[in-house]
Order: sequence, then C-alpha cells, then structure tokens
Amino acid sequence: MLQQFLLFIFLIYFAFSLNGLFYSSFLGGEGYDYGGSIIYHKGDIIIVGTTESYLTFPFANEIDDQRPGTMKIFITRINGTTHEMVFSTLFGATYPYDILTYVSQAVIREIDDSIAICGYLSGSGFPIVNPYQQDWQGYRDGFVTVLSFDGQEVLYSSSFGDLDGELFFSIDSLSDGRLAIGGAFYYSFVFVLNITAEYDEQVGYMTRFCTPSGDDTYVKSVYVKNDIIYATGYSNADSLSVFPSGGLIETNPGPISAIFFVFEVNPLQRLYGSFLGGSGTDYGYTVFVDDNQNTYIYGTTNSDDFNAFGLITPGVIYPSHSSLYTSLFLLEFDSSFNLLHGTYFPDADYDCSSSVSVDGIRTTVDDKIVMMGMTSCSHSSKYFPTTSDAFQPERRSSTGFYEGFVVILEDDFSSVIYGSFVGENNLNYGMDIDPAGNIFLTGFTSSQGFPTTPDALQASFQGGTQDGFFVIAGGIYCSYGYFNQSCNCTACSPGTYSNSMNSSSCTLCDYNQFQNASAADSCYTCEDGAITLQQGSTSSSDCVFIGAPNRITQISLTFTNQSVIVDWEAPYDGGLPITNYTLNISHEGILVHSYEGILDTYYQIDNLSSLTNYSVEIVGFNANGMGNISFPVNGTTSGVPGNITVINATQTQKSAYIFWDEPTTNGGEIELYYLESTPTIDGLDMFCTQTNFTIVLDTLPSSTTFNISVKARNVYGNGSFGDQNTTSLQTFLTWDKPLEHGSPIQLYEVSFSPLISGGNVNTTLTNLTVEQSLLQNAQEYQVKIRAMNAIGFGLFGIIFDFVSFGYPDKVKDIQILIGIDFVYVSCDSPNDNGVNIDRFDMETYPSIAQLSGSSCEFSIPIGDFETDLGYQIKIRAHNDLGEGEWSEYETFYLSGVESLAFSTLIILGLILLSFL
Repeated sequence: MLQQFLLFIFLIYFAFSLNGLFYSSFLGGEGYDYGGSIIYHKGDIIIVGTTESYLTFPFANEIDDQRPGTMKIFITRINGTTHEMVFSTLFGATYPYDILTYVSQAVIREIDDSIAICGYLSGSGFPIVNPYQQDWQGYRDGFVTVLSFDGQEVLYSSSFGDLDGELFFSIDSLSDGRLAIGGAFYYSFVFVLNITAEYDEQVGYMTRFCTPSGDDTYVKSVYVKNDIIYATGYSNADSLSVFPSGGLIETNPGPISAIFFVFEVNPLQRLYGSFLGGSGTDYGYTVFVDDNQNTYIYGTTNSDDFNAFGLITPGVIYPSHSSLYTSLFLLEFDSSFNLLHGTYFPDADYDCSSSVSVDGIRTTVDDKIVMMGMTSCSHSSKYFPTTSDAFQPERRSSTGFYEGFVVILEDDFSSVIYGSFVGENNLNYGMDIDPAGNIFLTGFTSSQGFPTTPDALQASFQGGTQDGFFVIAGGIYCSYGYFNQSCNCTACSPGTYSNSMNSSSCTLCDYNQFQNASAADSCYTCEDGAITLQQGSTSSSDCVFIGAPNRITQISLTFTNQSVIVDWEAPYDGGLPITNYTLNISHEGILVHSYEGILDTYYQIDNLSSLTNYSVEIVGFNANGMGNISFPVNGTTSGVPGNITVINATQTQKSAYIFWDEPTTNGGEIELYYLESTPTIDGLDMFCTQTNFTIVLDTLPSSTTFNISVKARNVYGNGSFGDQNTTSLQTFLTWDKPLEHGSPIQLYEVSFSPLISGGNVNTTLTNLTVEQSLLQNAQEYQVKIRAMNAIGFGLFGIIFDFVSFGYPDKVKDIQILIGIDFVYVSCDSPNDNGVNIDRFDMETYPSIAQLSGSSCEFSIPIGDFETDLGYQIKIRAHNDLGEGEWSEYETFYLSGVESLAFSTLIILGLILLSFL
C-alpha cells in the first residue's frame, strides 16, 4: 500500500516560562511527503523536501505549473511574521518520466541569498541548468539544484554519478559561493562545486575516502566555517589514508566507527582526521562549528566501551549509557581539535533507542547547545530528561514509533536546561535557530490527531497514513534582548531591554537611561547630572537637567577678519524660562573676555586678532541657577593671504612665463596678485588675477638676471612677498585644445624644423617644456602641432617660431688704447642668445697675457711688450651654455717712441726723488 507522508515543519518559538502552542499547521498533500531541511534567513523560513503530492500540495507563486510526475522536490518559503506562503513550488521530472527524488539538505549561498539543495535521485528526466552531466547515469545519482531566493529562477541544476551510484547527504556554502558536498556509495567523498564554471571545471578539491573492497565509508554531514570544511560520518575501514597523523583515534576500534575530518581548500590542506567510537557500531550524523571555532560531533552508539579512548569527559551529565539500546553521543572539540567535552544522551536508565539526522545541533548566543533528535520505544519510558516547563513532557507516540525531541544543554554538558518531546509518531530531519532563540524543525509524522491552531495554513489531516505539520510553540530559550510574548521570542521594543536569557519580560530603561533600538540587552546612560522625566525613554534628547537649563549643544561660529558671530540653539530650559546667557571667549586656554547678560541666541564679538584661534563656551541661566557650560567650540579669524613660497618660471628668448601655487586664503577669496622684480622692470604693470604671468623680454636689457617674487591680496589686505625665483633655461610651448569631433583627444604630436634631438615629441597635455640639451645652439625653429584621437591624427594646424638658447655670439668690435703705463683693451658685448654672459676671455699673440673677467675690459702693463714688434689680440664671451667663438685678431704695434717716452719718464722720476 502506498504510504502517504505529509511534511511537517515545526518552528518552535519557545519562551522559558510559558508552555503553549503559538502556531501549528499541517503542510502537504495526499501523497508521500517529507521535509528534508529547514533554513531561517532574513526573517523568513525556507523548507525543502520531497513530495508525491504534485496535485494537492499547497502552491503559491510557482516557478512553473508542470506538476504531473512522480516524486519531486518542493521548496516552500514562509513569511516568519504572518506565516503565509511567499512562494511554494515543485521542481523535478515531469510526465512521462518516472523518477524518484530525495532531498537531503539545503543551505543559503550568502553571496547571493540563493537556495542550494542536494540529495539523490533514480530515473531520467531531471531538469538541468548549466549541468555537470546531461542526464541520469544509472542506479542512483546525486543532484544539486540552486534556486533564487524569490523562487522564480533556477540558477543551476545537475545530477552527478556513474553506474555505481552516488548519494549526496549534505551541503554547505563557502564565502565565494562555491558549495561543499558530502556523500557516498561505493566510496565516500567531499568535494567543492563551482556552479558558475563550465561543466568540465565545476568539480574541484575532491577528497575520496578510498577503502579496500568490501569496506564502506559514508560522509553524512559537512559544515563550512571561515572557508574550512568539517565533515563527519562513519566507516568500517581499518584505517583511512586521508587522515593526517595525530588524530585522537587513528585506527578503527570497531566494526563501524564515526569519523571526523577537517580540511581547507585555499590552499588545499588536510588539518585533522580521527575515528570516534568503541568496539560496537558508532555513527556520526551531524557536524557543527560555533562562532568560537569549536566543533560538535553528534551521532549514535551502542558500544560498551565507547569511552575506551576518553571520549566521555568528567563532569558531564550522562557519563554512562545502556549498550542494549542505541544511544546518542555529543562531543565538542576546540579550534586545535582537542576534546573539550563528551557525553552520552540520555543516561543508562533510558531503555529506548535514539537517532538523529544531519541538522541535529545548533548553539545559542550564549553558547548553550540545542539538540534535536528522535527516540523510539516499545513502551512509555519515564527516564527521558524532560523538564518541568516542557512543551510536551510525555511521549505520545504509538508503541515502536519514533517521536521527536528538543533538548538544550549547558555549554559544559553538565546539565539539561530544557527538555521536551515534540510531536507524535514523527521523525525530525532538519533544524535551524534564529538570533532571538527561536528553533525551527522539519520532518514528517503519522499522527492524525496532531494539534493545530485556528489560524493554521492547513488545520486538518490531508489523508494517507502519515502526514506532516509545522509548529510555533512556547519559547525554550529566548536570547538577550528578547522576551516570551504569547509563546514567541519577541524583540524588546525601544526604551526597554533584556540582559538575561529566558526573560519573561523586558525591563524599562531607568530614569537616567534611554535606548533607541529594538532587541537591546542594555540601555544608554544620560550624561552626569541628567535624568529622563519618565522610564522607558527612547532618545538622548529625553535626558534633561532638573532646575537649571541643559547644556547648549548646537553652536555655530562665523569668523571674519577681526570678529566672530556666534549662534546657538536654546537648550531645554529645565522647567523655567531662560533669562540670559553668558559667553566666554578664550585663546590658548586663557580667557580673553566674558560677555554676560546676553538675551538672544546670537552675539557678535569684535576687535579680535587676525589669524588667531579662539574658543567659545556658552551657559544659560534661569531662576533655578546656572546650567552646565557648553563644550568648547573652536575657530580661527580670517586675515590676509599667506606667503607664496613656490614660484616657477620657464623662459624663451622672447618671454618669461611665471607661475605659482595659490597660497592659503585665510578666509578671504584672493582678488589680485602683485609681482615684484629685482631689478625693477620699468613701465610694466606686474599684477594679475590668475596664478601665472608672462613677461616679454625683447625690450629688456640683455645679460640681466631678473628675480621675481609674488604676493596676494584678499578683502582683508595684502600678504607678504614670498621667495624669489630666477627664470630657468627651458623653452615652454603652450596651445589651445582643438575640437575633438566626438572622440576624446589621446595625445598631441609636436614637430620641430629642424629636428631636435630625439625627433618629434608626443604629449597628452596642451603644453610642452623642451630642455635646452635637446636643441641646437641659438637655432631658429619652426614648430607644428597636431592632435590624435581614436579615429586618427588631425592636420598640423599650429605653426609658430622660436629661437633656442645658445652660447654668446662672436665678439666683433675690439678697441685697443696704448697708454703711458698700460695697454687698454675693450670690446662691445655680443648677443648672449638668451643666457647672461658671465665671463670674457682675452689672449695675445705672441703670448704676453691670458686674461679673464666679468666684463670686456682688460689692461696689460706696457713693460710686458717689446718695442718695434707687432701684436695680435682676440676675445671671446662665455655663458652657462659654454664659450662663444673667438673674435678675429686685432693687430697693434708698440714703436720705440713709446718705449723712449717710457724710459724718459723713469729717469725724470729718479731725478725728482734725489731732490727730495
């Protein structure tokens, strides 16, 4: 007879002090239905499972209406507040394909909130999207399907397998959206799946637990934390080669033992591996990692010597168990994989068998352990650890049927905080928990009398031998910031808080406190001396000072050159009108002046110093006295502009281009710049409104160095002249940007005729500085420029001439004057070609003298020359670029007459000295 199962999902919002059913409903149709996994995400509940009820399952906003088929996946998303369906849809093969599909687990991919589902199937026709393989390979295949969070798009779907068959038991997501998959059949494996890659690159980092023929290993649960993959399951192999050395139990102690394996994929590295168990049969079903990086392994055992390797630790609540029945075990390892705690569950007196599925463990915000599972009895046992506040303290299931339970343990496994049966003739398959402490379960039941609430989505049994349900019941363990309200963990409202777990109510913030957020575990405290006028305040503005006015908090300062306008908002008056204000202004902590009796909320202070930082404080008064003085507010008065300290210049033979950085404005917009030259340039008005200035040099004296300084003026006056700058030996070319004609200009080509060293020059700017080293000496150049964009080069459209710098021209005019004592030589200064002449050299032939000087004026003692002999003199000029060409020789003669005169003068001088 066809067994008809209906999914149940019970979302248990237990609060510690109340028992009661908050919400309960069946969810399913007339066929075989079960819930395989449940997720709480962004306030909603996602339930994923398997159904044969393709006609009678409750649908909403389906992805398609191709319902006919056999066993399909269902995905239902329920609003966590209204409990209405956001969407409910089927996915799987349609008629005429005959396919069985079983859901194992689902997870949210945090990268895009999509819903990833894994399981296994048998038969052809499974829908595919960007698949790893095109269709079923035979026997059983694993599958992965990914659905968008709104339920309207299949992002990925593929089966995986070969003729031997595959079973996918567990799935979790890495931070980059890849999926970790755990499963088994003829060998066990964990692999990473990239659903966005091409089919031949989707599977990576596969770890196979290869065992000898006849051995079986199953990975039942995987969990990802900080991109490290944790796995548990069981194996009958003597050893597993994938385990690194150093595990707690390195060889299998029994016929079947639980396994615990840890590895990371970036980079691929095996971190830990161990068997867990005794000489009996031991299975690992759930692995979970909390925010402290502690790992929990949850499974079943019937080994008498399960503790042979110290797996059960001192001080736990259940240090022993009965090997006549299958018991549960729970182990906790720290981040270095050292065993912290281990316990059986329940104790040795419990004479029933227990089991658990893949999602059996979660933790609360204060690290308590939430366990769910199933227990089966042939009688009504009294030894299951239910607590006095249990939702369901007694078993209700028929003899031999499983019944679900929920238990919360202390973080050290020392006691049971809460224990309750949940349901009747039911199996629990999935669990999740939200930040409030609400617990969500899913599975299936065969009880037709399961209680439902009047507002249930499906209030009655839907037919068949087994149906399902979901429940929202009284709170078990509400988190900090929440309380139990009608069997629901509800967030504390603004103005209230809860600083303990299991609160039955929230506490109002006290008279000196406030809280503006929901779900708070504490309140903010008003500043010293302030209180609120009532409890439960929700804003800092509710904090007031009783009697005197409150502190002034909103103050603005508007500074000018030597004054400041102070504006402020009137504070809370303390219950009596504010009569006046006192304003203090200080400089560097020293009080400058105190202004008392101010009636308005603004005041102007004059006669301050320019460019000076001041601090302002204000306090209000009423009939009750003086309020708290405001916190200091600082600002600086305005003033004349700062000094211009960086001046640059580029120079051609015709002009000098002077430019500088804008100085600090000191609160006043700069109106004008003044330029000063040393020596003074007569007849030239050197002022401008921009940060550049061009001086035409053609009319200025040659061989002259001009040093330029600049000062700025704003509304408050003139700044000071800054550092001087002498123009440099560079040629600076500028041009205007042409029309782009729809495509941005990428570069300009600058062409020189004759060519300069290196050829044409490319630049992305509308200016170019040409170093003198690239140019010929005192050469006249013609320059052409064209622009280029993505389409190509434009025409050469700019043509202008310039002459490069050079060393001085050849000296042409030499004057020689023969005196009584010296021969005097001078010359006219030649063209310096843009660079001041700094030296003249003179030589005689025959060689009498080689002289140099800063001017072209030389004198040679006449006694150095011989009479009646011709001499030649040449001169050249020098600047920073080098020596000019020697002049032509200038010839002169020193005859005997000049020599006789010289001798006569000497004799006459000696005669005069003798008379003296």
